[in-house]
Amino acid sequence: MFDFMCEKTYNYVTNPNEHQELVEEFFGMLTRYMRYKPSAVIDSTSLLINLKFAALTIGMEHFGAAKTTYSFIEMIFKCCSPKKIDKHFADVIIVFLFRNH
Repeated sequence: MFDFMCEKTYNYVTNPNEHQELVEEFFGMLTRYMRYKPSAVIDSTSLLINLKFAALTIGMEHFGAAKTTYSFIEMIFKCCSPKKIDKHFADVIIVFLFRNH
């Protein structure tokens, strides 16, 4: 169900600025999952796509959407140890970090 909700959300949102409240709610949901059931996010098949979606939302002017996106990213980094990060996941993190630089 988690992957289904993620897939439906990022398939619906083609331009994050047109769906700011949905972006805020989506990353708020992901942050709550990271707080209470991190394995649901980390072990999901949608993790890489969620990170790429987060990269698309970086720089949004909507305060709530930006705050929840950054909270989700912070929770990911707090949760992931270097032992758990495989090469593909590490590549996505690198692209994510240097996307806007």
